[in-house]
Amino acid sequence: MCAAIFIQIFPRKAPPFSTGLNSGALQQASGNILQVNRDAMYIGAGAQAVAAGSVSIPGVQYNLNVGESLFRYYELRQRRDAAAYRVTAVRNQILMNVAIAYIDLVAAQAQRSLAIQAKKEMQEVAQITAAFAKTGQGLPSDAERAAAELELRAADLVRAEAEVAVASARLAELLNLQYSSRLHAADNYLVPHPAVPELIPRTELLAIALIQRPELHEHQALVQAALIGLKNAKMLPFSPQIMFGFSSGGFGGGSNLVAGSTSVSGAATDQARFSSLDGRTDLDAVAYWSLRNLGVGNKAIINVAQARWQQADLELLNTLNRVRQEVVDAQVRTHTYFSQLHLRERAVLAGLAAHNEDLIRIRSNEGHPIEALDSLRLLKQARQDYVETIVRYNKAHFELYTALGSPPANMVVRLVDTDNSP
Repeated sequence: MCAAIFIQIFPRKAPPFSTGLNSGALQQASGNILQVNRDAMYIGAGAQAVAAGSVSIPGVQYNLNVGESLFRYYELRQRRDAAAYRVTAVRNQILMNVAIAYIDLVAAQAQRSLAIQAKKEMQEVAQITAAFAKTGQGLPSDAERAAAELELRAADLVRAEAEVAVASARLAELLNLQYSSRLHAADNYLVPHPAVPELIPRTELLAIALIQRPELHEHQALVQAALIGLKNAKMLPFSPQIMFGFSSGGFGGGSNLVAGSTSVSGAATDQARFSSLDGRTDLDAVAYWSLRNLGVGNKAIINVAQARWQQADLELLNTLNRVRQEVVDAQVRTHTYFSQLHLRERAVLAGLAAHNEDLIRIRSNEGHPIEALDSLRLLKQARQDYVETIVRYNKAHFELYTALGSPPANMVVRLVDTDNSP
């Protein structure tokens, strides 16, 4: 199936029927044989101008399918929006990675402080135990056990220093800084930092994530792009293919027959062997409709476009489920670690009280110094557990904030209820 519209514009004087350089015998329509030397030249936008026909190679050519070009424009707009949302999603992920790395640096510095404190406390117990063994009030084996425990505390301090260096290098890598740059956290204390208020219900958190998550907007845009592509495939057989061509230049030529001919009166003509270049302009417009492989190819194109749309729709559903899971998991972890904070804090207070009581008993000669080892170990473990719980709590909050799509503050802030306030 083909329909065409053809338009040509020529100058007033049509150029001679010649092109290139030709010499030799030429037969006329009447059968007469002529010995002809003819030549032609075309200079301008385009090439291969032949007689009254269009320039074979237009100087400017524009070839498009009307429907495909229009649908393709809207499809590319959707894909541009999807790429912008992808940039936002990657930026949010990078910011979360930086926040997690900074929390790890703060945690490493806190663990180093705990290691220093534990070493000082163990050093005090080791000195008392050694003094008791020297005076005969304690056993030498107790002094050796205390000295071995002190060496373990020194090893813990070395390991804590290494953890600080590793955390600093990791943060420097994310910030594109030199690895040799030793970073120090601005926070002197590790405290719980809730990025999202604890009292926001889960349904509201899910609603915020559905509005804010750039991944969802990205896949929604991809679904729209695939749907536009499907419409394009269905409209392709009914959309015309348009071709425009424009050429402009100078065209001239001649032959030995014209230059040597005589007029009707018998006088010789004064026409030059090669005429001057005259202006020539060609403008062509063609429109036609086509079916690919008698319509079977168009059906295949529609099937492929429909499959892409279904794939994009399933990916959107998969992303929606993943977003819901991330929000729920992060919220559950924040609540879990929040409930553990009070338990870990009480364990630290209890361990500190037990250690102080042991020191009082030892200094009052009511017990042996080696008895303080157990309370020191429990206190050290309680402090480390407390720090790890705070770190996990803060990380869970930053992960929850990122799972919500890094919403602005006005979406997660909660005002104090002044009606029930005293």
